Amino acid sequence: MNSVVFSFIRLADYMILHLLYVLSRNSLEDLVLALRTHYYFLPSDTLLHTAETYKKLEDSRPADTPQVR
Repeated sequence: MNSVVFSFIRLADYMILHLLYVLSRNSLEDLVLALRTHYYFLPSDTLLHTAETYKKLEDSRPADTPQVR
C-alpha cells in the first residue's frame, strides 16, 4: 500500500511540474511575441539621438496593431 501512495504522489508531482513548465513556456512565447510586435514600432537610434525632446518621435500606429496609451 505504501508503494502505491508513493507512486501516486510521484505521478502527481510529475504532472504538476509538467503543467508549470507548459505554463512558463507559453507565457514566455506570448511575451516574446508582444515584444517583437512593439519592437517594430520603436524609433531608430539616430532619430532618438537627434530629435528634440518636444517633438513627436514616431508615426501613428495602424488601427489593427497594439496601441500604446
